[in-house]
Formats: sequence, structure tokens, C-alpha cells
Amino acid sequence: MRWGKPVGLASSLSPLLILACVCLASPAHARDWFVRAGSTSGDGSREKPFADPWMALERVEANDKVHVAAGRYFGKLEKGNWVLSFPGVELLGGYDANFRERNPWKSLTELTWRKGAANRPDISLARVSTSAERDTAGATIDGFLIDMQDYYEYAGEGGNFNPMALLRNGAVDLAKGGILRNCMIVNSINAVRTSPGAVVENNVIVNSLFAAVSAKGGGDHDLPVTLRDNTIAFVWATKAIAEGGTEGAGIDVTNKALVENNLLVHSDNHGAQIIVPAKVTFQNNAFWRNLYSNVTFYFQGKKSSLDDSDIAEAEDAGFARAGGNIAVDPKLPFDNAWYEKFTRRATLGKKFDAKAWEETRTAAGFPATGEQVELFAPAYPPQAVAALIAPKNPALKQGARVKTLPVSFSAVAATTVSKTYAKAGLDSLAANPKGYDGKDLQLIVGVQGVANPDNGPPGTSRETHKAVFLIDAKNESRVTGFFKKGTALERAIDAIPNYGSGPPRDLFVVRGTAHFRAGGYPKHALVIDAIEPYEKEVVASERPKGRDWFVRAGESGGDGSREKPFRDPFQAIEQAGRGDRILVATGEYGGKLKSGKWMVDGKQYLALLGGWDRDFNKRDPWNTPSLFSWPSDSKTAPQGYLFEGNGDHTGLIVDGFVFDRRTLNRYDKDGFIDLNTSPDNEHLWVSSPESVIRNCTFVNGAGAAVRMSNGVTFENNLVVNVFNEGVRVTGGFGTRPAQIRDNTFLFVWNRNRPHQGSSSTGSGLAVTGNAPAVVDGNVFQYIDNFGVKSESQLNELVLTNNAFFRNWAAFRSTLGTPPPTVDEKSMHLLADLPFKKAEGNVVVDGGFDIDPAFYASWFARTSQLTGLFTPEEWNQIAPKPTGGEAAKPGVGRALDWKQAAKLFPRNAQVKGARLKKLESGSDR
Repeated sequence: MRWGKPVGLASSLSPLLILACVCLASPAHARDWFVRAGSTSGDGSREKPFADPWMALERVEANDKVHVAAGRYFGKLEKGNWVLSFPGVELLGGYDANFRERNPWKSLTELTWRKGAANRPDISLARVSTSAERDTAGATIDGFLIDMQDYYEYAGEGGNFNPMALLRNGAVDLAKGGILRNCMIVNSINAVRTSPGAVVENNVIVNSLFAAVSAKGGGDHDLPVTLRDNTIAFVWATKAIAEGGTEGAGIDVTNKALVENNLLVHSDNHGAQIIVPAKVTFQNNAFWRNLYSNVTFYFQGKKSSLDDSDIAEAEDAGFARAGGNIAVDPKLPFDNAWYEKFTRRATLGKKFDAKAWEETRTAAGFPATGEQVELFAPAYPPQAVAALIAPKNPALKQGARVKTLPVSFSAVAATTVSKTYAKAGLDSLAANPKGYDGKDLQLIVGVQGVANPDNGPPGTSRETHKAVFLIDAKNESRVTGFFKKGTALERAIDAIPNYGSGPPRDLFVVRGTAHFRAGGYPKHALVIDAIEPYEKEVVASERPKGRDWFVRAGESGGDGSREKPFRDPFQAIEQAGRGDRILVATGEYGGKLKSGKWMVDGKQYLALLGGWDRDFNKRDPWNTPSLFSWPSDSKTAPQGYLFEGNGDHTGLIVDGFVFDRRTLNRYDKDGFIDLNTSPDNEHLWVSSPESVIRNCTFVNGAGAAVRMSNGVTFENNLVVNVFNEGVRVTGGFGTRPAQIRDNTFLFVWNRNRPHQGSSSTGSGLAVTGNAPAVVDGNVFQYIDNFGVKSESQLNELVLTNNAFFRNWAAFRSTLGTPPPTVDEKSMHLLADLPFKKAEGNVVVDGGFDIDPAFYASWFARTSQLTGLFTPEEWNQIAPKPTGGEAAKPGVGRALDWKQAAKLFPRNAQVKGARLKKLESGSDR
């Protein structure tokens, strides 16, 4: 094995690793990051802000601050999720465009989801949260508007909430010690969920379902939740409304909490629901028009409650501390149209009589009475929420208020001193741990499993560091590597997949300081400073040179020479040896006994070159094609693949053939394929490394066209009219990437409904088995689901210079919840994904001359079954009227292979498969 150089940072590192690689030059303490909507090519500085907070949150370290200017933000892939993953990180909204003033109630900074986007929010996450995967105490969300209505469904304009959406996620989740301040949250299910030690203060929370703030979990050893100075209005229940049910509480607390100075109005049941009052401080809160109680609690084992008449007696109810709680009309300036309708709600309960509601209406400027309406959580206008920060009752002290928020940024920190690292191997370190003590080393290692961070080198502890095992390329030596929490290094190492035991799949350059351990085993450890991916240098084998064999259709009694060719390639394959070439003239071939099967079994560096003229002087697979198919008059049963590489067929080349499975398929009376009776094997299956498939045409498959491993190159091929996938790439040959270059993929069908995105079939290219791949210069057009679908780690995928058109989506990764998707209207989101490289990908019609009947049936079927494209967009590519009978919709109508072999794009803006001048008979 020969070691190469570490890969270049700019071209091949995922964003998760970039900061870790340069961490030695990073500031030694917390830094400021800046975000402004609409920014381009930002680096997170004040002068060049990022365009969205997620870009900063994927780079922050512990105690960093992210300053966000006013605007609307949609998150990574427009999924509407943001996560703070390190302790002390502050996400601060409400800045003006120049970051000189912060006023979240004037400079609205909205975190939202783009309704109708290709990517829905992650159902396991709230809109914004502090992560529970790490210790994120002190992580702060401060100064944002969060309107959740676009994530739910409503019965028409201004209509009721659709209960079908009741299981969707809410606005904010706070892990232990998380902080939520100065935010406005509207139209959310379970708007804020907290954990022990969390702080929720000075927020306006309007129009929630089930609960506005839910504080559950924890034990006596945990810190209390602090809920202070919040304004909470309109909390809806789905059952037992105004009857004391468990739903419909402004604040819902089950353990230790400090609840003070909050304003809680118009809850369907309780202003506050407190299960164990002895663990709760409850003071100076104000209540108004809560339909069952202002506070419900358990006293001496029985459910009790206090309403307007006795709320002042809370101090007698067994709370840890209580007092100063009142019932008072805050005179909040609600949106007139919405509030007028709300006060005519049919389910207002019996706690307040008709006179009380008449007074409520007249105080708001409405007629005393109005016609009752059935109402359930219609969306509250988000633009009207900021007004609630200023109640009209001047005597009221409770609830959220405008505050003067300071604006200050840290000075740019000096960088740490760079170190010089000596190269070493793990075997050397293990053999002489004392000799390497205190040395700064560079190691080539794999990362495998989680190690115990206890009893590490000086300066490390479980509280400050984590640990992993570092192993050599053969998994014969290992060392424990310690790395600091709250750093980009932690994020990078946490993101490395664990492939289990055995030799590591991926190698890394790790730099750090070695330490000798006098006691314990092993006696050496490494405190890691930096990590970056490492790629072994690929040394291509020299291709051996054998003899040439010749094949020409219609011959008989040949010996494989140019003068007396064989009649079928199977004869040459059986005779050929290592490094031989098989030259196949134009014609139709059926294999041994007309089996429609060709197999290369255990022969290396064999080359099959099709498309020669009859005299073997020129090669043009598109005008003098060589066809491999199952003869329609065959007496043999189908044999699976048309062409198969078996055993070790390293270096196999299949170049210049047409593979057509039309004769193997069955078609109905209208000419459409019958998938129930048509075999769905691939046309071709090759797997050994250094194999190449090029200048070929694959057409009319009831299954995929090609199955290949990551050690294979697939270039300048046409894949037309197949099902499931055009090409399926599997793993199996280490980290050598598959090369998928300059191919055209047209009409790849989903067996069921097209353009859904929920089906696993209907992809131009499917990269599976965590196979690395380079996907460059291809055309993906008229694909039922995804142009490219990948199950691999995206930092092992190159996606460059490809053209997409009228596919349901251009790209889908299965690694994510929900799986990240980029459609033709959101190609800019490719930049949100951590590809090894992604650039030059476009949405362009390749301009193909397609059989009119075939195209018309595809259009009639697909345009009716998808709403992804508008009628106008479908009209742009509608087939020309013929004046005859309308085309019948259907899938898999047979294409003439001679036409398929010439489906080259006419649009010079795209690459794809093209006519090429190939070698003459004298060239090798």
C-alpha cells in the first residue's frame, strides 16, 4: 500500500470537518457570527454575513454568539429546523441590517418553513431547539418570531385548525439548561417544551394547542425550570374544554419550577396546571378569562383549583412559595377581527356568565353580543403579535415588555500558535510510549467506537473531554484519542460513521500530543488537536496487452481471426485470455444457443469493443451498432442479465454495444409493458474494479439497466426506457469511487405512481451500499422520481455539471429525517448539503428527438399524475397536436433500439452522451 497526501481542504472536505481541520488557527475563545437574509458568499463575518442561521450553527463552538438581522429564514434545505448543539451558544435575532441596534419587536426576525418546499421539517425536531445529544446548558434562543401556521393545515382562509395535524411538532424545545427569551411564538402545538434548568422569560406566546409552555420531567436533584415575565394568550384543548381537562393550559408543570410575573389569558382550561405545588414557586402572576381555573394543582392528593374569586389564596395551597397572584383584565390589543370572532365562540364554558362575556366584548370595542360560531384554533395574524408586548392596562406589571437590548461584539481574538507535528505510526507509538511522551504527532488512523474519557492525560476529564479509539489501517494497533467538548473537533468526530469492527473503511490525518501513561493499559494516549480526511493514493495497474479476436454476425466456422471471424462474441469470450480484445462488427447477436446471455467469468483485463464496420476498419457504435438481445425465436428460457461479469473480471471493458430487452418483455394490447410477466433483471452486471462500461445503449428494461460496484466507470452511455433505476451502484471495493460521467438517462419509470417522492424506485442513478461516486456531466430527464438518489455519506459524493429536467426531484439523500431532497425549483439547496464537491448542476431541457407516440403516452400519463409542475410548465413541453385520437397514458411503451441509440441532446448547454470519434482498427 502506498500512502498519498492528505486531500485538499477546498475540494474534498465536508463542511462538518473543515473547521476541525483548521482548528489550530481558530480563536482561542468565543467568537461572533453574523447572519443577514439575502447574503451571498458569506463567511459569517459582520462584513460578509451568512445567509441563514443554520450556516453559523454548523460552525459554532461553545459560548459563540450568532447575531441575526431582520428577515425571513427557512433553515437548511428550507426544512424550517434549527438546532443549537453546544453549551453557551447564543442565537440572537432582532438586529437591523447593519447590526447596530437590536429590537426583536420592531426588526422582526422570523424562523419559518417554506410551505410547499421539497423538504418538510424533521418530525423529530421543533422549529428551533437546543440539542439533548450533548450538554447544551446556557444555549440561548433570543429575539425571534416563530409562526407555525404554514406547517399545519386549516379549513380555508381564516378557518379552523385541521385536527389531522395535531401530531406535528411545535415551535421550541429546550434541553436541560436551555434559555428562551424575547421571542414571539404564534399558532403552535405545544409551543414551548422545556427540560430541568431551562429558562423561559419575556416571551409572547399566542394561540397554542394543548399547552403554551410544558415543563415536564426531571427529579429532585435537577434545577427548577424558570418561567418568568411571559405573556400567554389563547390555549386550545380538543376535549373537556372548560371542564378541567389536562389539555388547554397556558403553563403545564410537573416538577420543580419558578413561575412568576407571567400573564396568562384565555386558556381553554387552566392558566397554569401544576402537579406538585410543593416544588413550585408561584407568585405575582396575572390571569384573565381562563375557562376553568387560573391554576389547577394537587393538594393533599386531590385535584384542586383557584379561579378569579380566590386566586389570592394561592399561598395557602401548598406551594413552596406563593403570593401576589391576581385576576385582572390586561386590555391586550388583540387583532380586532380575530378576537371579535373568538369572543363569539360557542364553547366558552360556565365559569363566566353571559354578562361577563358582554363586558369582555364591549371593553374591546365590540357590540355586547354576536352570533355564536364553532371555532377551533384559527390562525392568529402573526403581524399582530408584537402589539401584545404593550398591554393597555397601565397598572399591569406582569407579562412580556419591550426591553433595551445591548449590542456588543467580542474583539477579534488572536490565533493560537501553530505546532509542528512529526509523522509517526501507531505501531511506533505503542512500542515506545515513554519516548513519545509530550511529542506533537501526525498519525494516519481510522476512528472506531467510543472510548472512556476517564483517567485521561492531564488536563482532560469527563466533564471537558470525550474519547474515541484510533486504529491503524489493519486494525492491529490502537490508541485512545481525547478531544475537547464544545468544539468543531467534537462535531467533526461525532459525525464520523461507525462501521463496526475490522479494518477501518475511512482513514484520517489526526494531529495531536502524545502522552505516556505509567499506570493502566494501553500506556499511551493522544490529545487530538485536528482531524481531516485522508485518501490513499490510487495507483492504476498497467493494462496487459493480449491479442485481438474478431466477431462478425452471420459467419460460421470461424477461428476468431480477422480473416475468419467468430459468429458471436460468446465464442471469443470463451477463448480469450488476460488482456485480449474482442472486436465485434455491426449486427445482431443472440449468444450461445440463442440464450441472450454473455458472461465473462474469471478473466481479467478483457475488452469487448462493439460498433465496428464489417471490415473492422472503423468503429461507430451509433451508426454501425452491435446489438445484444434475446432472439425472439429462441427456444431457451430467459437467462437473467444479458451481460454479466462473474468471478474476478478486473479491468473488464464493455464498449460500444446496444443492450435491448424488448424481446424479453410482454406488452398489452395498447403497447404498454406488462410488468407482472416481464423479467426485471438488469441488462448488465459488472463489479470488479477497473471495469469500464462506455459508449453503450441500454433500452426497454422491466428493471434497471445496469448494476455495478463502486470500482467501475460508466461513461458516455444512453439509458432509455427502464424501470426502478437507470444505474444502480453498490459498494464493495473500499473507497474507490464509481465514475458516472457524461451519460444520458431518459425515462426511468416508477412501477406505481410517478412524481411522489415516497417510493424507493424511479431514479436515474441510485448510489447504494455507502458507495463513493463521482457523478459528472450527465443528463437526467423525464425520471419519475429522483435524477440521483444516494444512500452514501455525502462527503464521498461528487455531483458536478449535471443537467436535470422534468424529474420529480433532481437529488434525494436517504441519510436524514426526512430525507433531504432538492427539486428543480430549489437547486440552490445543493449548496446546503455536505457533498465532497457540488457545482455546475443546472435545470435545462436537453432537447431530444423522441419518438412522438412514445413521448405522447409518457406526457399523457405523467402530466396528469403530478402537481409538482404547473399547467403552464407542462404546456411548455406538451407534444404537438396531431389532429388524431388523443394519446393513451401508459408506461414502458417499447422504443426501437435503433432510435434509442441516437438520442443525443441537441442542446449544447448540456453534456450527456455524445457521438465520438473512436479508434481505428490499427489502434489499441
